[in-house]
Order: sequence, then structure tokens, then C-alpha cells
Amino acid sequence: MNKKAVYLRINIVVILLSVAFATYRTDTFSVIQLNIGVKLFYFIPGFAIGFLLVHIAKMMRFYLILMEQKINFLRFIKIYMKITFVNFALPFKLGEIFRIYCFARETKDGKIGILSVVIDRLFDISALLVLLIPYDLLVDKTLSPVTFILTLFVAAIVFLYRIFLPTYYYLNQYLITSTNSKEAIKCLYILESGKTWYDYIRRLLKGRSSLIFIFSCIGWGAEFFVLMCMQAILQKVLGISGFVKYINSIFGLGETQLLNVYTTVSCIILAIITVSVYGISYFHRRRAYKC
Repeated sequence: MNKKAVYLRINIVVILLSVAFATYRTDTFSVIQLNIGVKLFYFIPGFAIGFLLVHIAKMMRFYLILMEQKINFLRFIKIYMKITFVNFALPFKLGEIFRIYCFARETKDGKIGILSVVIDRLFDISALLVLLIPYDLLVDKTLSPVTFILTLFVAAIVFLYRIFLPTYYYLNQYLITSTNSKEAIKCLYILESGKTWYDYIRRLLKGRSSLIFIFSCIGWGAEFFVLMCMQAILQKVLGISGFVKYINSIFGLGETQLLNVYTTVSCIILAIITVSVYGISYFHRRRAYKC
């Protein structure tokens, strides 16, 4: 079986699982109450525009990370929509494994597949912490467990990235000039492997860090607006505290109704868009083939 057939079968299995999980989530609608009235017609367009902006920002952030891989932009959109639907549908962020697999195949490099997703998550979390840290310190007077863990994650990644190069040069020179044991050779091999990963990260970020971070902030700002519209439709009010509770619920802490409703609606919208994008692409290919 060739690699293309394997890729196709894995995609079919993952998407069918995602559809099954998304269908199961529709029970969420049985417990919600909509704001039926004139205001509803203002909030729904607001939700739609905000939702579009969220995914344009997130898509552009990830495209910037992978820009040097020269992936066709229209193909990138197709893969992004498919992966985002899977990410929303599958629990425990299992969709990230699928995202790594798809872009590792697309770039023909497993390291880029892994590192692009890690970097994307790093910037996503960093932008989120811009909101969470001030809120926790000013309102709760202490960092919440979620904020603390996310801060540690970002700090650890940034710290390791910053100290790697000087540490690499020092240890490399020391091991070459001061010792000739088998253990030293193994350490040199590990250092060179680490340097390869470091160079990948540097190439993925070169000249684009600020823009990637800006798109991350736009994405979270748009998501906050989308959630405000959704809460208004559900006859509720969402403030900063409500948004923080929503973030906590993503990590399994606190109320989950808003998360469930938002995830379910997102799955439905993304499924429709994904089918439309792939359908249009298929008919264009057929037309081009006939011509």
C-alpha cells in the first residue's frame, strides 16, 4: 500500500471518528435557551463575523510559521479547515496529533510537523497569558492553577530556547578538547541532534515572531467577542471573569456549558465549510481535467 493510500485511509478514519464525536455533542442543545427576539438578528451576524475572524487569525498565524515550506495557500486552507474540525470534535486535544501527522506529510519532514504545532501552541498560550496573568493578579490576587501551569510551560520553552545556543557551543568545545571517551561521543551526538531541532525552530520563527504574536492576540480578542455574542444569544452576559471561567473549563476546571455549546456550534460550522471547500476543489479539478 503506497503512502498516499495510507494517508487517505487515516484521514477517513479520523474524520469519521470526529463526526461521531460531533454528533454526540449535539445533546448540548437540549438544555439551552435562546434569546428569541430582534436582538438575536444582531448577535448572529456578530457571531459569524467574529468566528470568521478567529479562524482567519489562527490560520494566518500557522501559515506564517510554515511560510518557508511554500505550501500552496489554497491547499493550506483545505488542510487547516479539516484539521480544525477534527480538533474541535475530538476530546483531549487528540486532533493535535492528527495536525502533526498531516503537516509532517505535507512538508515531508517530521521535525517541522512537530515543531510547527508546538510553536503555534506556544504563541497561542503566550497571547492568552497577556489576559490571564493581569486578571489573576488584580482580581484573584493569585495565579490560578491553569495560569500557573501555562506560565511555567511558556517560561520553560523560552528559557530552554535562549540558553541552548551558548550551552551548545560551550559543551561542544569542552567535549572535543577535553575528553575522548565513548560517553563524550554520545553527548556530542545528542548535542548535534538538539542543534538540528534548534535550527529548525529558528528558521520557522525568523523575522516573523512579532507578527505571529499579533495574530495570536487578534485570535483571542475575536474569540472573546464571539463568546460574548453567544452568551447574549443564550440570554447571559459574558465579562472578563466569564471568559476566564471558559478558559478554565477547557482544562477541565469549572463550568463547561459555554465550552460545550461553542465547541458544538464550531463543529457544525467547520464541517459545513470543510465539505464546501473540498467539494469546490474537487469540481474545479474535474473541470480542469476535462478541459
